[in-house]
Amino acid sequence: MERKNRKTGKPQALFPDLADNILEQHLDLTKHKEVCEFVNGKPARDDDFCWLGLHAPKASTIEAIDLDNKENVLGFSRIDDKWIPVAPVTLGQFFKIKRLYDAFPNRVWCISSLTMGLHVWEKHPRPKSITAIEKDVRPTLVKLGLPKTEIHPMKGRCLRRPFGKHYVTITPDGLLEDWMKQLEFFVSPHPLSFEDVFKGIMRVQVDWLKLTTSSHRFEINHRNKDHEFLRNGRPDGDKLMANINDLFEWADAGFKVDASILEGHAAAEQQRGLVQPTIPQKTGFSATIDLKKVCDGQWIQNCCGWAKDGLPHDDCFWLVYHNLCVWFYFVELFHLPESERIEETLALLVSHATFKSNGFISNSEPIEQRMRRLVLHTIENVENKYVMARIRQKRSNGEYRQLYCLASNMLTPNAVPIVAEKDNNSPSLRTSLHVGAFDGFVPEDNSGVLDTELREKMHRYYEKHDITVKKKTITKLVKFVNYLVRHRFKAMLDGERLKVLGFGDGRQRKHLEHLDSMKIIHRLDYCPKKRIARIYSVRKEVRALFYEKKRQKVSA
Repeated sequence: MERKNRKTGKPQALFPDLADNILEQHLDLTKHKEVCEFVNGKPARDDDFCWLGLHAPKASTIEAIDLDNKENVLGFSRIDDKWIPVAPVTLGQFFKIKRLYDAFPNRVWCISSLTMGLHVWEKHPRPKSITAIEKDVRPTLVKLGLPKTEIHPMKGRCLRRPFGKHYVTITPDGLLEDWMKQLEFFVSPHPLSFEDVFKGIMRVQVDWLKLTTSSHRFEINHRNKDHEFLRNGRPDGDKLMANINDLFEWADAGFKVDASILEGHAAAEQQRGLVQPTIPQKTGFSATIDLKKVCDGQWIQNCCGWAKDGLPHDDCFWLVYHNLCVWFYFVELFHLPESERIEETLALLVSHATFKSNGFISNSEPIEQRMRRLVLHTIENVENKYVMARIRQKRSNGEYRQLYCLASNMLTPNAVPIVAEKDNNSPSLRTSLHVGAFDGFVPEDNSGVLDTELREKMHRYYEKHDITVKKKTITKLVKFVNYLVRHRFKAMLDGERLKVLGFGDGRQRKHLEHLDSMKIIHRLDYCPKKRIARIYSVRKEVRALFYEKKRQKVSA
């Protein structure tokens, strides 16, 4: 309920004492009640929780995309004299989440309430007007088929402040519920893979579904009374279990979201009559390519858009892949030897053409043969190589405010399976989420894909160079390589992140130099002068071995 001024009837301004009082209730109501009882000498008001919401300012340093899940709220179960929503996250909802994750990388992901809505946060270095925020984000949401998704701060809509009750932050190391830890992560976030987001949502969903579906008292949500997960006015346990099973199978397949899956799911939802999802059309980054912008000041922005969204329309094959080839060969992959650089550039372009052509490649010629001819022609005939050299110099000196790395945008989840970082004794994804109470779940083989090969190679190297190394150091190095694989074979790591990974001092980081000498990883300076961070990437030979082992495991 909105608190208003008694005299004016307008929303109450938060003067200092009121702001402190409301903020304490919002963040930790239980502790606030204890303090009030101690100070006032009488019991505090028996509220379940208190949420603090603020109206939109003119400008803000933070923004949040609010992806709700209200169309899947089946109803409310009575648990300990409280009504708790029953809101499963369906496969269709995860398709939206996946598209949102790919379009807006490096954000902080939070579960905002028990209805399984999501807040996707981004921080800006300086205040930005809410009109500019809307103008920057809305076109991308429309292309993703999410035109009605809210972008906060927004005029006319109050946004609940984060880190209150039922608010959970997703991190690479699990879920955070304590508001102080959530705030600490929000100030200094670490990059999330989509598997981290998936595991966080599934852990909350499974725990709450176990609790809410076991209740004997249930009130149906009449807005969704025709939902497929309802039977005779109650949640259908068999269909909820099948939904969980489908989600894990989708995760095992590499979080694949292609047009056929989206169209099939859209038809099912339209037949159900609950929602009318919009399937992204074959429009890519822009409806037309403005050559003036490509050649004057917007070249890298256009390349970034093509890498992320695919081909924008017919008859743009040569223009798009010529520019992407120039970027990868002469800038982003320039550190590689020439032969390896050509093959790596070719592999990225072929993968992009295979999964992100958007139906605009109709030539019957094999795509790899056509792309190889384009790559060789581009390398031989490109002009203004001095411009590329200047770009490389500025990147190495840290002169750019934003460092573009397009390789991760080129690769799709289907092309690069995300492998969790785990050792031989770690639980599988399903067992770690405690879904044993649901029937039909079989724990997977939890051994690392390359653990055995990596350990053998490390032992041979250390024995050859007569270096004494502990068993736990080998395990830590294997985990480090798995961490890079999990982050699509490349990560930019500063001193703080390396410390978290177990390489806190020079003596421990010496082993990372050994990994480079073993031809397992590359170590590249991001800013040699300031030593801000270093890029670590898995070498091509190790990637090829990974894919081969993965194919053998799938075929077996």
